[in-house]
Amino acid sequence: MKPFGPCVVLLMLAALALAGCGDNDTSQTDADQPQDLGEPDALAEAEPADEPANVAIDPAEIVPAPLAPLAPPAPLAPPVVPIAEAAPEPEPELPATPVEQELRLDLVIADPAFLALIDEADLNNGLRRLQRCTICHSIREDDAGMERAGPFLFGIVDAAIGATEGFDYSPAMVALGADGMTWNYARLNAFLTDPVKALPGTAMTIASIADDRDRADLIAYLATLFAEAALNLDLVGDAADEQLLERIAAADLAAGEEFAIERCGGCHNFKAEQETPPGPDLLEVVGGPIAAAEGYNYSVSFRNLGEEGAIWTYQRLDAFLASPAVTIPGTRMGFSGIADENVRAAIIGFMRSLSDDPLPLTIAGLAVELGGRPPSVGRYVEGLNPIVFRRLQAFDGEGIYNGRCAGCHGISLTGRDTPTGGPALLGEAFDDRWFGGSVFELYDYIRREMTAEGGVGITHQDYAAIVAYILLRNGFAMGDDWLGHERATLENKGFFQY
Repeated sequence: MKPFGPCVVLLMLAALALAGCGDNDTSQTDADQPQDLGEPDALAEAEPADEPANVAIDPAEIVPAPLAPLAPPAPLAPPVVPIAEAAPEPEPELPATPVEQELRLDLVIADPAFLALIDEADLNNGLRRLQRCTICHSIREDDAGMERAGPFLFGIVDAAIGATEGFDYSPAMVALGADGMTWNYARLNAFLTDPVKALPGTAMTIASIADDRDRADLIAYLATLFAEAALNLDLVGDAADEQLLERIAAADLAAGEEFAIERCGGCHNFKAEQETPPGPDLLEVVGGPIAAAEGYNYSVSFRNLGEEGAIWTYQRLDAFLASPAVTIPGTRMGFSGIADENVRAAIIGFMRSLSDDPLPLTIAGLAVELGGRPPSVGRYVEGLNPIVFRRLQAFDGEGIYNGRCAGCHGISLTGRDTPTGGPALLGEAFDDRWFGGSVFELYDYIRREMTAEGGVGITHQDYAAIVAYILLRNGFAMGDDWLGHERATLENKGFFQY
């Protein structure tokens, strides 16, 4: 059988459509009523309906009905996600001590992180930060007694709070001083952070120093202003620095002469026949006494060093050339310093060559040469090496001393004249007892005394830190090396520095 063509299909659809159309009469007909169709055979016997006439239709006349435009799909509703009940925010933990009390000068304790900043301090930045303080405070030793709005700051570190004579302190400051409190590093840090919170009732209402490093640099610089020896030049550590000696030995003396004339020749002579310049002659400086040029009016700082018998060692010259104002506070020398260590070594090498009896360039030679000269601090003992300790080591020792030793030896290290008191660890009494021997003798004394007092939890490093703090209070220099705690090391150290 051949399949129906498209025209036939269309004719059949049209016939079906006509067959389904009736009158517009809406009355109920027999076809609307339910009918009994009878048995299946009756259906089979029903007469077939007449087939529609086969009418030919031209396909071209068939016009399809226009398709209705598709409606845009309805937007999908967002899925309904049940909202979980938000957990309540945890209550912030309040500090055990209110912020105001954390800064109070009678409560603060040393912060190891801040002490580490002091140990790595930039003294040049500290000096710059101090400039804003000089509006109200004097910092030079020879300015003591000058009328200023604030008290004297020279030697303030470790000094008693409210101790400047003649200054009218606030009652709050006077009360702390009466309790025996001193300006240690923790208290200075708290006070500079926020004076009013640290000491309610203080008359100082100047803005605080917000940056931790700036405060550390300032305090570290203040720590160099000792009222006793006072001079950072005296606090530069061991002069027998192998690397510095190697740089000087390898220096080009011709270049050193050029550097010296360029950087220093405007104020200093390097030849005897030259006219008198603003500064002292530098002919016999290396290895010679400080402040020794006749007729020159040295600053108080230089005169003090000269009176103590201090000499121009290699390390002192290197430190001074690096930063004169930081190394000797109060110097009249307005030179900012030489940052390049090789340039400094070349200048020192050239200046050394001007001496008729140059200082040796070996550690062994220096020990022999300097042994017969008065050291700046302590007392030289033949066969022993100079003492050296680090800044942070002494700071640690301060806290241990105050907690474990001050009860017998006093918070100011001057001893207690009582049946249970201990001897003085400061001044002439300390010098007479300890300076003739090795540092191990002091270390061993502290160890035995604290053991007898039940020194639980005290380590060998703690004993060494206490020794470092005692040395610091007696005017010894803070250097770049740790004071060890091994017996062989300490027995090799004497109470002196070059």
